Amino acid sequence: DFMRMPWSQGVTGLCAREGHAQNLLNAKSHSEWDDDTDKRLGVLTRAMLCMPIKHVMDTSRTIGVLEVVNKRGAEGEFSEQDQKVLEDISRLVGDSLYRHRWKALESLSSRGDKEAMALISHTTSGSAAISPHGARGSAHFGGAGVGGGGAVVGAA
Repeated sequence: DFMRMPWSQGVTGLCAREGHAQNLLNAKSHSEWDDDTDKRLGVLTRAMLCMPIKHVMDTSRTIGVLEVVNKRGAEGEFSEQDQKVLEDISRLVGDSLYRHRWKALESLSSRGDKEAMALISHTTSGSAAISPHGARGSAHFGGAGVGGGGAVVGAA
């Protein structure tokens, strides 16, 4: 199960738009808080840590967001170490998405897809970067537990 949320709303959207982590002890007190997400997922969010997933070739571009909520223990506060760990995971996810997209393009080019071959040759010349297709401008919410809360992974 997942839901999509426009990057124009909520704390996760703010993280995506600004490209910076959001580490909130009381997420509901943030001006960008959107209570609709908790209602739709049946969750009561207290603490929240959002981390942008950056494009490997252009780190100024956010392609998704990782979010963890309600850390167990320590009264739910996410530490600087937690933020560092999520940042490392975010880099791995960004790299994985990039590699997956590249592999898909190579597969298409081996079958003679002219558009894929043109993109690969243009990209390897250093004048363009591959951008993943998908729901650009959306955050994807999933339900796997990370650190004690839920996890959100989005890729544009």
